[in-house]
Amino acid sequence: MKVNKYIISALVCPFVLGSCADWDDWKYDVEKPQTIAQYEYLNDYAPLKEYLDRGAHPGFKVSAALGVDEFNQQGPLFRLAAHNFDEIVAGNAMKMASCVNDQGVMDFSKVSSFVSAAEDAGLTVYGHTLAWHAQQPRKWLEKLIADKELDVDPGQKTFTELSRQTYQDGKFPFYEMGCAPKVINGSIHFVPTGDWSQFFCVSGLALTPGNYAVDVEIKSTKSGNIKMTVQNGWGGDAESCDGTVALKEGWTTARFKMTLEKGGNYDFILKPETFDATLDLKSVTIKKIVKTNSIPLTPKEKSDTLTWAMNKWISGMMQATKGKVKAWDLINEAISGGGDVNGFYALQTEATSEHNPQDFYWQDYFTPEMYGPIVEKAARDAYAAVEGTNPADLKLFINDYNLETANDNNKKLNSLVYWIGVWEKKGQELGWNTKIDGIGSQMHISYYENEQTLESNKRAIQNMLRIMAETGKLVRISELDMGYVDKDGNDVTTAQLEKLPIEERVAKEKAMAEYYKWIIEQYFAIVPVSQQYGICQWSLTDSPADSGWRPGKPVGLWNLNYQRKPAYGGF
Repeated sequence: MKVNKYIISALVCPFVLGSCADWDDWKYDVEKPQTIAQYEYLNDYAPLKEYLDRGAHPGFKVSAALGVDEFNQQGPLFRLAAHNFDEIVAGNAMKMASCVNDQGVMDFSKVSSFVSAAEDAGLTVYGHTLAWHAQQPRKWLEKLIADKELDVDPGQKTFTELSRQTYQDGKFPFYEMGCAPKVINGSIHFVPTGDWSQFFCVSGLALTPGNYAVDVEIKSTKSGNIKMTVQNGWGGDAESCDGTVALKEGWTTARFKMTLEKGGNYDFILKPETFDATLDLKSVTIKKIVKTNSIPLTPKEKSDTLTWAMNKWISGMMQATKGKVKAWDLINEAISGGGDVNGFYALQTEATSEHNPQDFYWQDYFTPEMYGPIVEKAARDAYAAVEGTNPADLKLFINDYNLETANDNNKKLNSLVYWIGVWEKKGQELGWNTKIDGIGSQMHISYYENEQTLESNKRAIQNMLRIMAETGKLVRISELDMGYVDKDGNDVTTAQLEKLPIEERVAKEKAMAEYYKWIIEQYFAIVPVSQQYGICQWSLTDSPADSGWRPGKPVGLWNLNYQRKPAYGGF
């Protein structure tokens, strides 16, 4: 091992004796506490990147992910990254929503500073990510493809009738709510009861969210106002809204408007309550309020508009990074993990995915077959347009998670390979020469104490590397970090590890270190040298308890005090 001359030992004894000769008589030996002695061997390691045999693995990059703000501040994490790695990946700052706001205004100032700081530190930057459904400026994108305004009178035909409830003579048609008036001459005939009376007039009408007009055709023996309640159930989650039915003596058609947020099967309940007039309800008509001064864009118009937006965004990013970022995640997390397309998983869609308000599924508008070619062409055209670049230098990856999982026999990875083939074939048909250079595997894994589970996971990792290698494309482990799972299947937190006796704690940490070592050895053994792009450690330090990423888990190569862990030695 080499002595690390760059990093001051984090395990220095907290007591420093002076050098004055008067203290010589006080010298005596003290045995080091086990909490120091058990980890002291880690001080003898050199920076990680010094262990790479550059001659045997000339293209391989030892990479790390780090938040841009943390990196640009050039604090402890910056120094860890600069000393130990070849390449740095921005956590979120190079994603679209971080650079493009809801008005479509682009700001790449933070990205430019990051790339410059990395260059000054002798690091290359890996771009993450050009196309993704998450963390998108959804409001701007949806505004771009909103209905097209027409030059017509917006007041014309703004109501579309959905339902008209009428009544036949005889028994009240709905179940009773303490009031079941007769139906006479095609109208529900209500005679005042003197109490808080109410009754159904429409039951179980299916409506979607939106704006509605409710027209009530009714006769009254006097003028006044009564209520109507519209609701889609009776539990605590039910949506309910009230309207006012304005009556005059004789026949009238009273209209009130309402907005439904949830959608569902709605009941309409008329509430005369203590109003002392006889009523004859002839019909209730429900109309959806729709614009007629606009028309939806065609699928082609939407695709063309969003292609423009994609080109604008990627061109801005390539210009901001000045061609210095030569490798990118072209598309991130496209595969759904479900559905069936020729025996493979489908792409994620708006309709089938659980998502947050910033999600925007480009593939729904480009079509699954065109998603890859459109984004790939945008990236290559934008990179080539940067002054001084060599288009052949650009490497584009498809990145996804759960490619190494044992529970589906690597079906998600096989599906990703299938879709890459679809995209490349489609691009060739268009004359675009679409090419995907590599595959990135997010490996947010855990060491399992259960030996059967661990061995199953190891086989799946080996199979993943073989499948990736067989494509002939570059292979990158893009987001490696590791937690710990006990024999009962429970995630172990850093705090729980720290409470264990030192021997037991170190044994678990060294087991994780051996797993890191095994994974890296398998990568070098299975992936041909010409396809070895590199491995990226996603979490430099353990995750804080309040983090949004694997909170409180021992996922780092360093602890939160920036001290090396056994995982560092394994890596």
